Amino acid sequence: MSNIRVRFAPSPTGEPHLGSIRTALFDYLLAKSVGGDFVLRVEDTDRSRFVEGSLERMLESLEWLGISPNEGVIWEKGEIQEKGEYGPYYQSKRLELYKKYVLELVKKDLAYYCFCTPERLEEMRQKAQAEKKPPKYDRLCLNLSKEEVENRLKNGEKYVIRLKVPGPENKKIFFHDALRGDIEVEAGTIDDQVLLKTDGFPTYHLAVVVDDYLMKITDVLRGEEWISSTPKHIILYDGLGIESFVPNFVHLPVVLGPDKSKLSKRHGAKTVLEYRSEGYLPEALVNILALLGWAPGEDREIMSLETMSKIFKLEDINKASPVFDIQKLNHFNGLYIRKLSVAELADRLLEWAPDSSRLTKWAGDRNYFEKALKTIQERMVMLADAEGMLEFYFEEPKYAAKLLDVKRDKREKGEKWEEEVRAALEASLTSLSSLSSWTLSDLETNLRGLAEKLDIKAGQVLWPIRVALTGLEKSPSTFELLEVLGQQKSQERISQAIKLLNKS
Repeated sequence: MSNIRVRFAPSPTGEPHLGSIRTALFDYLLAKSVGGDFVLRVEDTDRSRFVEGSLERMLESLEWLGISPNEGVIWEKGEIQEKGEYGPYYQSKRLELYKKYVLELVKKDLAYYCFCTPERLEEMRQKAQAEKKPPKYDRLCLNLSKEEVENRLKNGEKYVIRLKVPGPENKKIFFHDALRGDIEVEAGTIDDQVLLKTDGFPTYHLAVVVDDYLMKITDVLRGEEWISSTPKHIILYDGLGIESFVPNFVHLPVVLGPDKSKLSKRHGAKTVLEYRSEGYLPEALVNILALLGWAPGEDREIMSLETMSKIFKLEDINKASPVFDIQKLNHFNGLYIRKLSVAELADRLLEWAPDSSRLTKWAGDRNYFEKALKTIQERMVMLADAEGMLEFYFEEPKYAAKLLDVKRDKREKGEKWEEEVRAALEASLTSLSSLSSWTLSDLETNLRGLAEKLDIKAGQVLWPIRVALTGLEKSPSTFELLEVLGQQKSQERISQAIKLLNKS
């Protein structure tokens, strides 16, 4: 069993988007590839941005995709549970731990109390902005005497505790990134970051270091936007005397839209559960997400989660930002739909569809439902396509008589066509009535033979029958339709088409 331990640490402040789920997927794949642990920790210290149900939707998304963690906050049988010996796994339940470590930093003169008001800090920010400088705390409170700090604390003044970035300003802070190599930053560019807020809650910087250390996290996969924060974390590891526990950092490139800007809803990006409701398969979405920055080699693209878990390596991740392409997802989804057996596809549809869906009603005759489904499977892109594509099998089609004419776009204005189409349909009805065996091959032999006998193109026979059966321009082949609908229903619909022509 490997000692690799990775963590996914969502904040319950919004909906699970593709970028964060991609990170969770890479965590899962890395852990699985070496038999390690995948931990989910909830970073819920920003209480002002808490969104009800956000965590539940995140966990449900991971479960649907098949990448649930094996430790931490997990989703089992529709409920949230905690599992593991390093908890609690909610940061809001670990406040005393953070306070203990931040006070240790104060004691070592590596952090200090700051009593500056929000108004003063805002003035400082505006001044820096006017001077076109990055906002940075001026260390006013660093110079307070110990006695003054104690008096202000006794008086109940509000405070935060800030990190004291070690000098001199030109001192280099080093860390290694698995994708980008060695990175160094001058200490003078690092702000004295708030570690503990006035409400007693830690900021991300303190909590993430303490939690990763105590939970024995060995590899941290997170977005590249956290690169600038990592030097602060290195300072904290050093200050707390746990520098030997610095994890392997992997800062993942941001996912882009087709226009190379950060992926957003305007690019067609949705939450994971929205993709599910629209009829995407989890296998397809996982496959696409894995390829957003990961290049497994050998021109591999279509891969199961099990396969990906066996071959995943950090060194195969690219540092260039990948582009999410909704059309490629659609293509993959269609491929995965076609890989299913008809019975499996039927099960997926019924699992996906709400009880009120017509699909549920139609599947009452499971044998007929699967026969119909088989004829549309090759053209399906999403599960949501099935209802519209199957409708004519279960409900009488409605269409304009002119659709029955295969040559309608080539005829002269005012040209008579009804008699020609009617004759073809009537001949077809008579010919089909003579069949004693209603099989695909018999139907094709019969109708192609009829066209030859009438000395017309096969399409002049097959097209009006297909429209009569479906009411659509695009549908399965005429022979498939006839076979599935059966002799009685097929002949009834052809007869209805002839009646429609008689009225036109």
